[in-house]
Amino acid sequence: MAATSLAVGAGAVAVTANSSVGETWLARLRGDTVAISPKSFDIGEEPVGTVRRVPVTVKNRTGADLRIVGGSASCDCVTTNGLPLSIPPHGTAVVEVTVTFKGTPGRFSRDFAIFTDQVNRPTLYGRITGTVSQVDP
Repeated sequence: MAATSLAVGAGAVAVTANSSVGETWLARLRGDTVAISPKSFDIGEEPVGTVRRVPVTVKNRTGADLRIVGGSASCDCVTTNGLPLSIPPHGTAVVEVTVTFKGTPGRFSRDFAIFTDQVNRPTLYGRITGTVSQVDP
């Protein structure tokens, strides 16, 4: 059984959440009304020109509809596919991030952003890492 614990003492509160209910409660306590998962991930190694589509889950922890109104776009990382979209109260939706492996061989890291109509969290940030593989001559 997953547990959520609460400890109070000397003017401090410590909360440990080991369940989805506990995580939701802890997020509300922190004021996190919207979240993405995963926030960062590695998409592996691919040759130049490979395109990968990565699902990112957006969680609406509010009691109202949430609109995903856009996302960042660059020549190698796009989060605007299928947008805009609405997420019902306490619901989730998947936003597709498209990454094109470009540049010289080696590791890369790309930040992306998802834009919402939520006043408290208008922008959600994430990071994608991967490796452009060496092309054999």
